[in-house]
Amino acid sequence: MKDNYDGKKKFKPAQRRFASLSHYGFVLVGILSGILMLLATPVFAQDITSLGSCEGADCGVIKVCKVAGPGVNPTTQFSFTGTLDNNTVPFTLQAGPAPGGNCVRSGKLLIGSQVTVSENPNPGDIVSSITVEPLTALVTENPPTSVTVKVISNAVTEVTFTDQSAKVGYLEICKVAGAGVVSGTPFKFTVPGNPPVKVTVRAGQCSPAIPVSAGNVKITEVFSIMPHPTIVACSTFPNGRQVACTASTSTVQVRPGGISTQTIANITNAMPPCPNCPPPNK
Repeated sequence: MKDNYDGKKKFKPAQRRFASLSHYGFVLVGILSGILMLLATPVFAQDITSLGSCEGADCGVIKVCKVAGPGVNPTTQFSFTGTLDNNTVPFTLQAGPAPGGNCVRSGKLLIGSQVTVSENPNPGDIVSSITVEPLTALVTENPPTSVTVKVISNAVTEVTFTDQSAKVGYLEICKVAGAGVVSGTPFKFTVPGNPPVKVTVRAGQCSPAIPVSAGNVKITEVFSIMPHPTIVACSTFPNGRQVACTASTSTVQVRPGGISTQTIANITNAMPPCPNCPPPNK
């Protein structure tokens, strides 16, 4: 500020400094990068940690895993919620191949805290199983999509969700030893699939549960010895699912669902009468 010759005071205009557009560009990029980092961080681990933290040795961790079962693409994203102390947070998890799948974990949580994990199945898929390890961590099962577990001291409580296509069911083949068949004799079968499933079952035993397309399923026996013991009887458990039975095939109905809704196909084989045997002594 200074005096003019006319006695009036003259003010010097203030100079304003403006940041360059390139500076704002860097700021914008930084903000976007931070947002992307947050989006890339597993929401479950971040939010569960914020809901309940634990310091010291007497803490535990909750881990959630997602397995792609029959008919589910291993890269499919699934949405979940985790609830701790009445606070619910959403998170997503990409399915992975069996047996372990893909997993996320929480931070350290107070011992005895109870966490409810729920899945929102994708259209066309169903939750076929939920497992908890260790089993002592299980509080309540809320089938078919939710489970409540507790935090155990110095341990990881692992909850594994497995999904399958709603068009998939399970089939189990049991071989019954009929007349002339020695217990333990192996029998071979094919079950429709892409590619067809080859199964070997010993007389007196059963196969594992086999995932198949739900509907009528034809089980074809492959004979490898001559003369071979042919199919003489067929039945199912539950009852009422036997569709047809021939000397070499058994057709059964398989309903969509998990292993608990499987169809057990009982197939009985027996040796045919010997056509060239000598007549009995008189």
